[in-house]
Amino acid sequence: SLIILVSLVFGQNYGRLQPPGIESGSDEVQAALALKEKAFALERTIDPKQYILGPGDKIGLNIQAAINLTLPLTVTPTGDLFIPAVGVCHIASYSLTQGTEIVRKFVHENAYPTAKIEMVLVQPRQFLLQVSGAVKNPQFVVITPLERLDKVIVEAKGFHQLAKEFEIVV
Repeated sequence: SLIILVSLVFGQNYGRLQPPGIESGSDEVQAALALKEKAFALERTIDPKQYILGPGDKIGLNIQAAINLTLPLTVTPTGDLFIPAVGVCHIASYSLTQGTEIVRKFVHENAYPTAKIEMVLVQPRQFLLQVSGAVKNPQFVVITPLERLDKVIVEAKGFHQLAKEFEIVV
């Protein structure tokens, strides 16, 4: 039975882990990354209660107190958010709504007790996936947590003629 196997190879843009035989500067990997940088489209708005924060997510943080700070931040590979002049708090594996509350409480307790805190997801993290199996063009595909499996199949030029389309293994 022919199947499609999609495996996570790369979880964030913090140092590239490549499988054997794939150079980080290879044309295939660079082309996939370049394509992803050009276009980013959403199917619908993100539900902050459903989106799970992780390494590589780009966050906008606004702290309104005696001073007004607007900070572009990135969740670190360890899942932490480093907030200058405040400290480090862990937000990975929480929903965007929960992460906002964690950051709000952290900022209030450690630096600005009366500040108004707002946090938004500016850009979701990217993953480099290796697509292999019964597809016409096995390759690496760059996706975000918001994209669907059908996009991965299209990027791999569709199913092989003998593929069993309803037996996909992820």
